[in-house]
Amino acid sequence: MSRPDASLVPLLVAVATVACGTTPTDPLVSEVASVSTEIGPQSGSPANINGGLTNQSAEADSAWFFNTPTGYVSRYSGEQAHSGDRSIELGAATHGGPGIFGYTGQRIEVGDLTGVKLVLTAYIKLENVVGQGVSLALRGDDPNQSWGSAEVFSTTQRKIDISGSGDWAEFSVELQGIGSSIGIITAYVVFLPETTGTVFVDDVRITASEEAPVLSLQNGSFEDGDLRPEYWWRGGLGTAGFVFEWSSTDGWAGDRSVSISRSSESEADFVYWAQTLRGDDFLGGPVTLTARVRGNLSGQGASIVIRGDDTAQPSENANAFVTTQGTVSITGSFDWTEYAVTLDFLPTDMKSITVYLLFLPGTTGTVDFDGVELVH
Repeated sequence: MSRPDASLVPLLVAVATVACGTTPTDPLVSEVASVSTEIGPQSGSPANINGGLTNQSAEADSAWFFNTPTGYVSRYSGEQAHSGDRSIELGAATHGGPGIFGYTGQRIEVGDLTGVKLVLTAYIKLENVVGQGVSLALRGDDPNQSWGSAEVFSTTQRKIDISGSGDWAEFSVELQGIGSSIGIITAYVVFLPETTGTVFVDDVRITASEEAPVLSLQNGSFEDGDLRPEYWWRGGLGTAGFVFEWSSTDGWAGDRSVSISRSSESEADFVYWAQTLRGDDFLGGPVTLTARVRGNLSGQGASIVIRGDDTAQPSENANAFVTTQGTVSITGSFDWTEYAVTLDFLPTDMKSITVYLLFLPGTTGTVDFDGVELVH
C-alpha cells in the first residue's frame, strides 16, 4: 500500500467542508442561499441539535427573523395555529415580481456535524396560494468565512409543490454532506417570488440522524446537482485563496466538470473535492480510482487519492491509503487525460471509502476533474 508524501500527511486528519445538496438554477434560490440578516446565531447543542430551534410553535415574539418586502406580510399571528394559539404568517395580496420574496428564518450555532443528516420539518396551512408557492430551506455556513453563498444548501423549491389551498400538512427538507467547518445552520420558510395568497407555518423543528454513506460512487460525471454537484463535498487545509467551480460547459464527456484554481502559491495549503462511500462493496480489494483530469498547472500539481477508514466517515489517521502523489506527475498544461490509482488491499473492518481529487501544496493554476470511477 502506498504511503502519502510528507506534505500530504495533514490530509489524513483534515476531513473538511462539504458541498452537496440542492442548488439554485434561478435567481430566487441563489438569493436565499446567499441571503444575510442582521440577526445573530442562536445557541444550539454542539453535538446533537435534535429539536434545535427556539420558539418552534411561535407562541412568543422571539427567535425568528423576518424579511418583509413592501406589500408583503411576515409576522407572528394569532389567526391560525396547528398547536397552541399562534403561528407564523407569510403572504402577499399582490406579488412584487421576479426576485422579490418574503421569508422567516432562524439560525443556530452547531458543533461538528460531519456524517449527520438534518431534516427541517414544518406544518403549513395554505390559503389561496397562487404562483411558485412556498419552500423550506436549510443552509450551512462556515463562521470563519465571510457571509455569502452557503457552503451547503438544500431546498424543496422545484421538488415539492407547496401551493394552492389546504389544511395543516407536514413538509420537510433534508440537508446532507455537512462538513466539520460548518458552524452555523439556518432554517428558512420562504414565500417565493411571483406568489400571492397566505400561508401559516407552525411547529417547525430540526432533527438529526447519522448519514449513511452511499454504497458505490455517485455522480462521477458531475452532471447532477444544483448549487453543488450532488454527493460531492469539498475541503482542505487552508481553503482561503482557492476557487472551487462546478462548470456547466466543456466537460470530459457531458456538460459538467469540477475545477480548483489558485493564482498565488502556498507551500502548506491544499484543497480537494471528495466523496465518501460505504466500505461494504470494496472489502478485500483491489480498488481502483480512475479520473479524467485536465490542467494548466505549475508546481506539484494535482493528485487522486483513495483512503479507507474503520469509521462511517473519515476520522484521524486512515486505515488504508494510496495516492498518485510522488509516483505519477499530474502537472503542466494538458488536455483531458486519464489517471488511475489502485489500493491493493482493503482490510475487512473498513466501514467507509473516501476518494479525493486534490490540488496539492506549492501549486498554481487550474485543474479540472471529470469522469470519476471507483471499481472493485
